[in-house]
Amino acid sequence: SLGLDVPPFHSLILDLTAVSSVDTVSIKALKTIFKEFQELEVDVYLVGCQVSVIKQLESGNFFSKDVTKAKLFPSVHDAVTHLSRAQEYSAAQEIQDIANTKL
Repeated sequence: SLGLDVPPFHSLILDLTAVSSVDTVSIKALKTIFKEFQELEVDVYLVGCQVSVIKQLESGNFFSKDVTKAKLFPSVHDAVTHLSRAQEYSAAQEIQDIANTKL
């Protein structure tokens, strides 16, 4: 653990639209970002990755059971829309759970 407080946000979106290639150092840095934010209970998402970058991430063994391609989105808008819907679903589920709780 990093010994840090959980930040006041639940997700971090990294816009890689301008990135045309990644090397082993970049992949290691991204893995570290994902791991450290996961320890802080913050989900990290990558957006705007070019096909060549995704192929380089695959070749560099970036993806794993913890970091899947479900963390990729074509745009910031798509990622934010996904997160908004996930938050709405989570809130609705919490209300449903409370309603189903017998007192």
